Amino acid sequence: MAEGKSFSGRERNSFFLNTGSGKFADISGLSGFDYLDDARSICLGDWDFDGALDFWAYNRNSPRLRLMRNTSSSAAGSESRHWVALRLKGVTCNRDAIGARVEVTTPSGTQFRTLRAGEGFLSQSSKWLHLGLGNDSGIEKVTVRWPGSPEPETFTAVTSNTFQILEQGTATATQWMPPSGSPPLDPFDQESSPVDETARIVLAARPPLPPLEILDGIANTGKPLLINVWATWCGPCLEELSAMIARASEFKQKGLDIVLLNADDPTDSDRPNKVAKTLGKLNSSFENRIADERTVSILDAFQRALTQRQRPLPLPASFLVDSEGRVAVIYKGKAEVDTVLRDLEMLESGPDAWREQAAPFAGQWYQHPPQPNPLRIAMKFLDLGEAKLSATYLERFLATYADTMEPRSALADVYFALGRAHSTDGQDSAAAGAYQSAIKADLNYRKAYVELGHMLLKRNSFDAADRLLSRAVQLDRSDADTVVLEAMARLGMQKFEDVEKLCRFALTLQPDHLTARYNLAFALQQMKRHREAADTYAGVLKLANGQIMAANNLAWILATSPDDSLRNGREAVRIIQQLCDSPAGETQPIFWMTLGAAHAEAGDFVNATGAAQRALQLCSSTGIPKGSTLPATLQEQLLRYQQSKPVRD
Repeated sequence: MAEGKSFSGRERNSFFLNTGSGKFADISGLSGFDYLDDARSICLGDWDFDGALDFWAYNRNSPRLRLMRNTSSSAAGSESRHWVALRLKGVTCNRDAIGARVEVTTPSGTQFRTLRAGEGFLSQSSKWLHLGLGNDSGIEKVTVRWPGSPEPETFTAVTSNTFQILEQGTATATQWMPPSGSPPLDPFDQESSPVDETARIVLAARPPLPPLEILDGIANTGKPLLINVWATWCGPCLEELSAMIARASEFKQKGLDIVLLNADDPTDSDRPNKVAKTLGKLNSSFENRIADERTVSILDAFQRALTQRQRPLPLPASFLVDSEGRVAVIYKGKAEVDTVLRDLEMLESGPDAWREQAAPFAGQWYQHPPQPNPLRIAMKFLDLGEAKLSATYLERFLATYADTMEPRSALADVYFALGRAHSTDGQDSAAAGAYQSAIKADLNYRKAYVELGHMLLKRNSFDAADRLLSRAVQLDRSDADTVVLEAMARLGMQKFEDVEKLCRFALTLQPDHLTARYNLAFALQQMKRHREAADTYAGVLKLANGQIMAANNLAWILATSPDDSLRNGREAVRIIQQLCDSPAGETQPIFWMTLGAAHAEAGDFVNATGAAQRALQLCSSTGIPKGSTLPATLQEQLLRYQQSKPVRD
């Protein structure tokens, strides 16, 4: 939808006829309703009071509205088709009797209708309840079940082919006469408007222009600026340039600088000559700069962030920038010189007057003029892979607006986005500073606590991480991921009982949370609750068989637990051998250490010794963290295997 596409795929409207036999016939073409309108809503009502339901169709494309008049009442033989239209008036219930249920009984049976406040998609049909009676010219009774009334009310003397008012509590219908003298409705062929990509987009909240190196020395001079993106091969571009060049003196008189950004193919080696030749023919005095692909991509991402419809930047395209470096108007397609001059005169108007220019029609405003928000623009730059540009844009925005932004949560949003941009750019210190500023702006800004806590967790600053993550959990106890992060901080602090409580709580929120299950198993293992730990590791592997550390730890427990009923050397060998034979086994000495313990438990001390020696070799060849006790532990295990002794945890 945002890219100008359609949910319906440009399908024609459909019209189906109930054949009365439990089937429907497609009469779309015969009905005349099969337009390519992208219709969205249908509202039913007898618009011309002839006893046949007409309908209004609301379309996504032009024409936005169509009245489809039902002419079946004037067709041959239609005199035998009867109808009745009922309008309800509530007294003790709501005035329009919304929710009332009507039963109309004729010799052929009973029909039901419910009066609703809305029907279908974004639509409200007429409050007249219309019922077709077929060949039945007489109505035996009409029963209304009013909202809130325990007993139904029966109305008599209701005649067919009329409009009847049913007022609650009267039990008597009153005939209503349509207005006389209404002019006849003549058919009119509404043609769809031609597709036009030209647009003038006035921005009620003016965002700062992106910092572009190509505009160095031109932008932010304290004067308004018109940036025009053009190409030598673009006919509309040359027509627009000719018109602007012819009236260059008017632009200069009003203090508007104009810079041209040429967007010809950057791989064309003859590009500079083509550009110079074209501008020479046009006798242009405007400054021109050669735009690279990156510049055009940035301007494209910028304009996409400001509109709901995500269409590529067309040629020509222009950006009217005010004296403070903020984009006020975007012109897609040819911009008329008179329009640009009028917009230029309005640049210095107040925010209320400028907002009137941004609205497509007049109306009464219920809120203050909006403030610029850089978040969508910054996110578009991130999507483009321009993390540094995103951060620079946000920093410049904050330098201007940080002291005036309200509410403070909006300011925190900007600082948080700045932190994400810095983090994406690999600037962790700058990211941490931005997250801290977000918390300073809004002490309840949970996302910043989470991100900052996560960063500290990765640096093994467990105490500091725990304080931040604990606060985040206090702010929202429904987020299992944050609860698990706090558990990991407590794990680093070796507070295993806390880890157990937090992980069990996370699993009540998200039963299949793998990290919560793994950390729970690890905490149980550290607390020597081996059977519970083994069962939990097995649960992890049941959910995700590729969790290699869960498999390693399960095998270690089966090989080394002091619980005789839990140890199983052969099963431990089976589990860990798969890991040692995998690509990960070529670099992980801990897997070979576990394999040695498993072989020892199975009574195979020769293979246990070989596995431990392989683990020691990997410690030397692949490198292990400085200060690791793993080599010393392996040496101790080798001595045990040489003495035919298994390992006990």
